[in-house]
Amino acid sequence: MDVFIYKIIFVATNMTQKRSDNTNYRAMRRIGKLVNFIYSLGYIVRFFHSIFYSLKCRLNRLRGLEAITKVVWSDNEILNSSAVTLSSMIRSRQLTAELVVQTFIDRITQVNPIINAVVSDNYQEAIKRAKQIDGY
Repeated sequence: MDVFIYKIIFVATNMTQKRSDNTNYRAMRRIGKLVNFIYSLGYIVRFFHSIFYSLKCRLNRLRGLEAITKVVWSDNEILNSSAVTLSSMIRSRQLTAELVVQTFIDRITQVNPIINAVVSDNYQEAIKRAKQIDGY
């Protein structure tokens, strides 16, 4: 953009050298106004670019949240129960610990590609401990 402005000034000064002093002054004032206008256009373009960029970022975040909310809710009774309820059901032998652990592992493998929350999995150890709790 600066090169463009320098070219305008160069052409204008060459044009004004052929005119008289009064016309030269008027032409230079017009060129100065034009240069200021071009600079202000640059600021306006940068301003709108920053607004559109921030809107684009917010839209991408909302799209990500939509994907998460599609995955978060489940109809599974085990997944929607509290830890206190699950532990009492395991103690009373209505559920097995292995079933509860396997249900949560299945849910993690379903949801994790979207939210990327699990760094390393230790599913086999969790199933082994659940079997020990059940008394196998």
